[in-house]
Amino acid sequence: MEDDKDNNQDFEMTGISQIKISKKWIWMCVAVLLVFVVVMGAMLWVSSTSRPPTVNTGGYTNGVDW
Repeated sequence: MEDDKDNNQDFEMTGISQIKISKKWIWMCVAVLLVFVVVMGAMLWVSSTSRPPTVNTGGYTNGVDW
């Protein structure tokens, strides 16, 4: 008869993570997120500071300059 310790699969909490994440992947995710935020911020700044192309051609102001 086999020993019961060989077939024992009780869960043991050791406090050590079983998941290994490389620091390379963390820094790559941070870099991608940073580039995304910078590009989106620049696009938001451009869109918020630009004026409509028809502002002086009568499209919005009926020919009256701002």
